[in-house]
Amino acid sequence: MASPIILASQSPRRKQLLEWAEVSFEIIIKSTDESYPDTLPTDKIPV
Repeated sequence: MASPIILASQSPRRKQLLEWAEVSFEIIIKSTDESYPDTLPTDKIPV
């Protein structure tokens, strides 16, 4: 048996799409600080 997909998003649209597709999934949200110093060049910020 395949493991469920992990949805690491709070997007209601992504959840809805998986439900419509009848895909087994689990929502896991991890709080991550995504603030960076103002002095950090934008090309050094991970995307």
